[in-house]
Amino acid sequence: MNLLEKIDSDLKQAMKAKDVTKLSTLRMLKSQIINKKIVLRPIRYTQGHPEEFEGRQAQSFGSEDQDRRDKIKELTDNEIMEIISKQIKQRNDSIKEYKTGNRNDLVEKEQQEIEVLKPYLPQQISDDEISKIVDDVIKETNASTMGDMDKVMGRVLAKTKGRADNSKIAQMVKSKLQ
Repeated sequence: MNLLEKIDSDLKQAMKAKDVTKLSTLRMLKSQIINKKIVLRPIRYTQGHPEEFEGRQAQSFGSEDQDRRDKIKELTDNEIMEIISKQIKQRNDSIKEYKTGNRNDLVEKEQQEIEVLKPYLPQQISDDEISKIVDDVIKETNASTMGDMDKVMGRVLAKTKGRADNSKIAQMVKSKLQ
């Protein structure tokens, strides 16, 4: 069962159980997944030049390719996990704002939504493991100054891929390179 099928299954279970928080959170996630699919589908045009479609690859479909028009690329589990990570990051940012505004009711709601989304991500690695990975990459790249941060971050992010918070990684790299 891929990640999208699991989300669909959990969405149905939330409907049956009348779990309002889980249902609304998974519906929002599902809409973000659909939006990403729409962004990634090929552009269809009949007139004009590809240059008019800035930043996106334009493809021309003839009448014989009618069935290809409606095909939408299925997202991989990694792409879906990126969407989930983004959703969690947005909710964490909202929590910070709500705390400064003394809106504890909204903080609690956002935290509940984060708890609904977390099971769809891979097991998060500990701070000690992140620190070890950062140390190893710094040794591999012979990094010593803040100018080397991009090089170190790129390799660390490739090794942790979705298993650690990027802002936490950036803080560790900064502290070790200073």
